[in-house]
Amino acid sequence: VLVCGGVSSSISTEQSCISSRSPSGPWLPHSTTKAYRSGHSSVFAAGRLHLLGGWGESKATMETLEGDTWTLHDLPYTVDYGSCSVQTAPNQFVLTGGLDSSKKMSKWSEGNVWDSLPDLTVGKYDHGCTSVTMGGVVHVVVAGGTDSSGNDLSSSAIYNMDTGRWTDMGNMRVARSSGVMINLRYGDIQRIIMMGGVDSDDNELTTVEDLDL
Repeated sequence: VLVCGGVSSSISTEQSCISSRSPSGPWLPHSTTKAYRSGHSSVFAAGRLHLLGGWGESKATMETLEGDTWTLHDLPYTVDYGSCSVQTAPNQFVLTGGLDSSKKMSKWSEGNVWDSLPDLTVGKYDHGCTSVTMGGVVHVVVAGGTDSSGNDLSSSAIYNMDTGRWTDMGNMRVARSSGVMINLRYGDIQRIIMMGGVDSDDNELTTVEDLDL
């Protein structure tokens, strides 16, 4: 397990990364990022970990971990905090949303090549995202988050990587931001789960929602 950046108890943005072979510890120093970074998204692709966007100086940059050293790259646009990134192929990932890019979506490929993809149907940040394969085709699912007016969202949508089209998937039962979305796989069975987050009244949520595909 590797944890990087964030905000410390003294309300300062961090550069440090710590690692552990077990969630119960011990946690040991690992590396130091080039930029102070919190509110970023992260994704593993092409055999490396990537950190994207975040508050302040990091909002238009990406860092890639090579061994125990971070390499800084420019993003194709300013993302700021609250983006969500997901691997869509072994050497590829998709970046969605973010405070300063709430409707944008881009694809990264090995070699630090970026390609623009169709905008999200609803602009958002602090949302959940994951990938799912159906009929041999990779799809990206996004749900929840906050819109540009500060409203928490319950909407969800799915993007077909082959056709380049978005399809609305209906609303979650609870509008939530800062939730975590995962794809639970049991052999050929896939379940899209949205967990936790906060509701429109800033109450911390302990509920889980399951997307019926």
